[in-house]
Amino acid sequence: MKHQNITFGLLLWAVPFGLQAQENTESNTDTTVSRQIEIVKEYNPTIKEASKISTTPELKDNGTKKMNVSYSVWATPLIPGNDSVPALDYALTGHTNKEYRRTGFLKLGAGNHTSFLGETYLPLYQTKKDLVELYGIHNSSFGKVRLTNHLYSDLNEDFRTKAKINDNFIKASYTHNIDVKELSTYLDFGYRGFNYYGYDGRTPMERDSPPYDRDQSFTNFDAGIRFRSKTFIDKWNYDVQTNYQLFRTHDGLREHNIFTNLSGSMLVDNGQLNLSFNMFNIFTNLPDKTMPFNYAKAENTDNSTVLMLRPAYVIKGKHSELNIGVKTAFCIGQGRPASVMPDVLGNISIVRDYWFLYAGITGDYAINNYRNMSKVNRYVALDNRAEDTYTPIDVYVGSKINLFKYAMLDANIGYKIISNPYFFVSDNCDTTAGNANGSFYNLTYGKDEGLFSAGLGLTTGWKEFIQLNLKGKYNKWAMSKNETPWMMPKTEFTATVSSVPIEDLRIWVAYNFMGGRKALFKTRIGDQYAVQEHNMRNLNDLSLGATYKAMSCLNVFLNLNNILSNEYDFWYGNATQHFNLMGGVVINF
Repeated sequence: MKHQNITFGLLLWAVPFGLQAQENTESNTDTTVSRQIEIVKEYNPTIKEASKISTTPELKDNGTKKMNVSYSVWATPLIPGNDSVPALDYALTGHTNKEYRRTGFLKLGAGNHTSFLGETYLPLYQTKKDLVELYGIHNSSFGKVRLTNHLYSDLNEDFRTKAKINDNFIKASYTHNIDVKELSTYLDFGYRGFNYYGYDGRTPMERDSPPYDRDQSFTNFDAGIRFRSKTFIDKWNYDVQTNYQLFRTHDGLREHNIFTNLSGSMLVDNGQLNLSFNMFNIFTNLPDKTMPFNYAKAENTDNSTVLMLRPAYVIKGKHSELNIGVKTAFCIGQGRPASVMPDVLGNISIVRDYWFLYAGITGDYAINNYRNMSKVNRYVALDNRAEDTYTPIDVYVGSKINLFKYAMLDANIGYKIISNPYFFVSDNCDTTAGNANGSFYNLTYGKDEGLFSAGLGLTTGWKEFIQLNLKGKYNKWAMSKNETPWMMPKTEFTATVSSVPIEDLRIWVAYNFMGGRKALFKTRIGDQYAVQEHNMRNLNDLSLGATYKAMSCLNVFLNLNNILSNEYDFWYGNATQHFNLMGGVVINF
């Protein structure tokens, strides 16, 4: 989700142009700029990748990043992920000097369903060379969700169930500039508390004994350090960074991750040579428990190391750019021993400033550790770590047209082969074991599956007065016999309109659609399974909101989500709340 903070009018699905685009991406991780945009910006939904989400840990600038959005029940789900057509991502990390002067803010909000929001950014100390900053956010809901027969046809009667979300995050970072070099370090801590809730095939009467609610929590602790050159020094540019991440659950599962990145570039003639080396060390400690998860039978939990090497040569023309490279991944302990993927990406300007073509033949290797799985779906059963996902080939081609500089049209198609993609299957606990207190999600795997995607996007508007953003995608899986891409959508569409009708007032309307999903539901009774397939209801969500600048240092906001009160769920069994609202204030200082 690294493009979340880009200004609302931007819609570039896969069309960054060389290193300048990479620099723009990096600059948008700048805390002050992005946070100030978030304060006044409208709700802007993103569409989930139809295939397995690539969750390889990111080693980014140590400035505060926008957090990944959790599957909160109090707001329309902003679904994390990437477009099926990837961006051109060169080995060289682009760098942009941060603005010297920063401002802080405090954002407070509350809404129905006993929901609360708090967010703050504090530049504690700043000079031309040094910056100490602190960021924190709280997002919680302690209300109930109504489950109905309209959503789950097997449910005999409607009932309400508690759906608790309590997300907290705090991060402190220090950056020191040394001429054209930069040294930075950070510490952060996160706590995500929630309970397993939702429809698991039983009636309210059956839920009463034993108690249905079971609490869970994920704790994260991260520490990192980075040293880099912010521009080329003579003909060289380098970036060295490492971080340690601890992931711990309420049940006592602990996962230690150490990520190290070494990358560098050398200018040669009309291009540059790039080389990036990543090392991922993963150590897992499982608790000696069998409930609620049978950790004794956990798979893919051996200590492991993954080495990734990405050499590339970038040829730059006046109106074009070509990246010729290869990606490799080597696993020790578990995973594929060796994986090789092409990395050929390019773009060209056919008509300068008006018509661009882009294409690529690349691939990916995604590390599916517990930490990454919990970001995709917090309700996943933790006794089943997914195998790593290998994409040996990913081909895409697209065209971007600037329509008289008032509208931007982007059309693209892509096809990828994904080895070992995993999908979520709803699976309630074994009722005969006295453990019927929540529904979880187990995993089912594909083999070498194909995914065709076609996307179309349109962005248009007139200055600040009105802006329109449309984005749609069609996904077609080519699965092995008797396999189904559970809970993955066939069609996706978002539309967002924002306007500034008068000075100091911004209003927006957003629509989010997702259709064509199927779910597999399993109920365990002893060693027997009752298995059912369900056609999931389409996700239809209409939201609106407004932000008003009451004073130079005070903004007032109001968000109304799911105003049609439609019933839907993103993960089958975990219904979202119906209509909900949240209002509050933002204080700048």
